[in-house]
Amino acid sequence: MLGPHTNWHGAAVNRPRGNPTDAELVAAVNDAVRGGDLDRVVAGLTDLLKRHPANPVLRQRLAMALNNRGSRNARQGVLHAAETDFRAALALVADHAEAEVNLARLLAAAKRWDAALIALEQACSRFPHDIELRLDLAEAMASAGAAGAEALLDEAIAVARSTGQIDPTRLAMSLATRGRPG
Repeated sequence: MLGPHTNWHGAAVNRPRGNPTDAELVAAVNDAVRGGDLDRVVAGLTDLLKRHPANPVLRQRLAMALNNRGSRNARQGVLHAAETDFRAALALVADHAEAEVNLARLLAAAKRWDAALIALEQACSRFPHDIELRLDLAEAMASAGAAGAEALLDEAIAVARSTGQIDPTRLAMSLATRGRPG
């Protein structure tokens, strides 16, 4: 079915319905963002990226939307969908820091130790000053029975205590993992 639209001259142009212009897609994405509808945001950005695959801004925005939707899915307990979104974000933007860390933590929470340890080690190498991430790695290593877990946990706890860069509740949880009082 064809519908009337106008071109930039104001002349009527017929085009198939259901095939929105870029401007209409952008408007729909903006409406979805304002409405907090991450599924529509991802769908709209995906459509735009199909039309403009070399656009780095679209790639970055879609990766951010996928990471946000993955975080929502993880909070709601939809872990497979969360993992899919985090991996899709990383496929679009390989160095997407938040998606990398979120995927690592998701794998650890799911007790998929082999994959979690690899992902956490990679994240720690990219963010060596992130104390919480180092604690996550140490705790995952301890849970998986990996060698070196105690030393890494002791080191991370010492740095966390000395710098004060970590929430006291989080530090207490790490100390409990280590079997020590605060």
